[in-house]
Amino acid sequence: MSSEVLFARQPILDKHNNLQGFELLYRGNLSLESNAKEATLDVIVNCCTGLLSASSDLTAPLWINLDKTFITSDLDIPIAPEFVVLEILESVRPTPDVLKVISSLHRKGYIIALDDFTFEEYNHAFMPYASIIKVDVLEENIDSIKEKMSHFDFTGKTLLAEKVESKEVFDTCKAIGFDLFQGYYLEKPSSIKGNKLNAGKQTMLHVVNELSQEDISVQEVTDLITTDPILIFKILKMVNSPIYPSKREITSLKEAVIKLGIVIVKRWAIIFSLLSVSSKPSELFRTLLIRAKICELQAQTLNSENKENYFLIGLLSGLDAILDIDTETFINQMELSEHIKQELLNTNKNSILKRVIQFEKGQYVESKEPPIQTLRELNEAYWQSAAWVDELMQLVKN
Repeated sequence: MSSEVLFARQPILDKHNNLQGFELLYRGNLSLESNAKEATLDVIVNCCTGLLSASSDLTAPLWINLDKTFITSDLDIPIAPEFVVLEILESVRPTPDVLKVISSLHRKGYIIALDDFTFEEYNHAFMPYASIIKVDVLEENIDSIKEKMSHFDFTGKTLLAEKVESKEVFDTCKAIGFDLFQGYYLEKPSSIKGNKLNAGKQTMLHVVNELSQEDISVQEVTDLITTDPILIFKILKMVNSPIYPSKREITSLKEAVIKLGIVIVKRWAIIFSLLSVSSKPSELFRTLLIRAKICELQAQTLNSENKENYFLIGLLSGLDAILDIDTETFINQMELSEHIKQELLNTNKNSILKRVIQFEKGQYVESKEPPIQTLRELNEAYWQSAAWVDELMQLVKN
């Protein structure tokens, strides 16, 4: 069944864009009829276990969706309450059997969230057990939502705005009382400010551009990095981290290149350069790093032409959001290969980047056109990448 089901995760953030959890997004044949119940539960639990293991140090609970069949199936949820938030789907009605189960879960300490809250009268029956109310702010006018909110007593409840697609909507929702936020607003520029970049970002763009060149030599990489002592320190700290076990400490860039290779050192130099000039939330970088890693893994699996470029492609796909400029503007300021430009501008017919972004948003459909990428392959690449990035983010934070 896992080969037919898409699993990804979407961060849930607070007003300050700090991570508060991940919603597990799944699309596919999650039938819960008859004997499929246990199998489906296994699929979800296995996926949850992998994420919880990767994110345990981040204290970020996993949010999972429950429909009526699941709720009334008499199946125990084999995950401790502190690790999950249970989302009751909008299709579920507060029948006596449903309320009995939800009441029991509430008593056991599980946090209950109401997904896609519709402001219908019957939802009052859920309120004694629900701690979190999720409202879709994409499908309805904000003023209409605000008016409907006045008819419910949300005292003591946490309000979550979902499908927040822009910084403007984020600010509006925050102003009218929402506490948590979910959507793709971090991945979009907060405002397009033409092609003017401040000196710090111009310098960073120059460094990233130089490091992106395929024919750059070891000496040129070393010369470029040594102009920034902080960058040297961060790279040496990373190469001496548990990610790259070594019998002795690496104390110079030359040693780092010998140990890890020029591609890895260039990669870290680009990552730390981007981090150094951006005030954007760390979750944007988590998303981009996962995307970059999946692109790399998929390019290797498919033995794609120019496969060594795909980590960089995934990373640069979010440069517009990091710099608050449109994609074409930064591409025109960089000397990128035609292949990388085509991927970033979505003009490559067989784009790996395009398919990975579709997967992230739960929109990927298996294609019979080459290169063929199955959901099983993408799921495995996604969770491998997520675990790698979660460990990396913890190291960077420390």
